[in-house]
Amino acid sequence: MKRLLFLALIISALSISGFAQDKNFYIYLCIGQSNMCGQAPFDSKDSIVSKRFLNMAACNDDDRKIGEWRSGVPPLCRRWSKLGPTDFFARTMVENLPENIKVGTIVVAVNGCASDLFHKDLYKAYIDSIKPEWQRNEVKKYDGNPLARLIECAKKAQKDGVIKGIIYHQGETDAYSEKWLIKMKEIYQNLLNELSLKAEDVPFLVGETIGSDQNGVCAHANPTIDKIHDYIPTAYPIASYGCKASEDNVHFSKEGYQRLGKRYAIKMLQLYGYDIPDDADSKLQSGTKILMPEISVKLSNKTVFVNSEVTLQKVDLVSYSGNKLKTIEIKNKKTLKISLKKYSEDRIILVFTTTDNQRIPKQINL
Repeated sequence: MKRLLFLALIISALSISGFAQDKNFYIYLCIGQSNMCGQAPFDSKDSIVSKRFLNMAACNDDDRKIGEWRSGVPPLCRRWSKLGPTDFFARTMVENLPENIKVGTIVVAVNGCASDLFHKDLYKAYIDSIKPEWQRNEVKKYDGNPLARLIECAKKAQKDGVIKGIIYHQGETDAYSEKWLIKMKEIYQNLLNELSLKAEDVPFLVGETIGSDQNGVCAHANPTIDKIHDYIPTAYPIASYGCKASEDNVHFSKEGYQRLGKRYAIKMLQLYGYDIPDDADSKLQSGTKILMPEISVKLSNKTVFVNSEVTLQKVDLVSYSGNKLKTIEIKNKKTLKISLKKYSEDRIILVFTTTDNQRIPKQINL
């Protein structure tokens, strides 16, 4: 009798303290840079979401409190972020999972960040090296340590549900060599260790940058990202082919995020055993390779020297966070000089428009 009374008291205490874990509450950690923050505008229709889709705030922001669940209405990352792949990933999961299962997301992302930001041994030196004030302010939203905040929120979320996967969309800044793949393995393993998770229970889905079919500025990162499964058996690349870009060719459009988010969900559901074809997001048409005109850009003393094989009519200067800085009307020239001396950004994208309205992006590292 005493043993039964003791067990009853334990169960009651767990219930009161909020430690009752719901096995039907699936939680996903969503990590990355600007595309994971979300860059697509949303309207009132996008705020209509299922009651089964929840999002945990990872920073204090107006009515958002760290570690508290809220409805999964956009924006998910922070108050001033926009629609991103997580929105459409979670909605697709809810639509396809049984009605007794809820979906929760935790989004921690910083525009333009390198993978070092989420590496336990490298994050401090990387944060100290950040120069743009806007980027430092984003890091401050997480009290100066986004990785620690992610782990803090994830541990709190584990009291309510079960972490079922990690979504990573970051590679635009540094996914160009084997070093990035090794860092991915270390970042993933550290999260598993910190949260007492097993790799076979928590797939690691890593999305491609905007593809070459969309003239992606960082499309040359994709061959590296596509090798992720070779380094991590429980990691899988998510293709971006056919996912439309926004005007800067660095970030996806709303339609692009929708398709990409569905692909994340399709892979996750397939890993759960659901019989869903890879092209369920909509049939992909096999396209022919588009040969873009050659535009040579050389940087010297913050001045860009441009030499194009085709006639140009204008060039847009775009920050890496997606803000248009300036438009220069060229008036049918093939050569020109562009001064970037007044800009404090460490990276600027030049989007050239030809006389036949082709848009060709070039990234400049200052």
